[in-house]
Amino acid sequence: MSLQFKICITMEIFFIFGFFPFIAVQVNIFFKWPIILSIFNLIAGILFLFIGGMIIIKSARDLFYKPHQEMIKPNRAPSKFIETGILRYVRNPMYLGYFCVVLSEFLLFGYIALLFYFFILIILVHLAVVYMEEPSLEVSFGSEYINYKKRVNRWIPKFRLK
Repeated sequence: MSLQFKICITMEIFFIFGFFPFIAVQVNIFFKWPIILSIFNLIAGILFLFIGGMIIIKSARDLFYKPHQEMIKPNRAPSKFIETGILRYVRNPMYLGYFCVVLSEFLLFGYIALLFYFFILIILVHLAVVYMEEPSLEVSFGSEYINYKKRVNRWIPKFRLK
């Protein structure tokens, strides 16, 4: 794993799970918005944190280490199309894991601003995926990716019973 890759992943994790949620909490405190806490939120928050963490770990393993034996570099398309592991069920598993973890932050800590951050993150990532990432993959992989898009959902996993 290259140093550039490690730095990129570390910065991404810092901003998504640390810096921006910290700013959201400060906004919540500044405007004296309510804090929503309950036992349900605590249980749901732990569940979403666990699910999101497992999705992120599985995604990283499937994308960066496992079947293709090729290290994918950030901001570069892989040289071959990858459709194994968790990518058989959802096209953007890493983002889905991020969404689960950020939602868990709201559920565990109860700051309304974290919920706003969650929705803003979903909107921004969705726009980036639809208008930047997917067109780039269509150019790189052509009909193989277009057929993949028809079979596999972008955000909600589609499980096929055999």
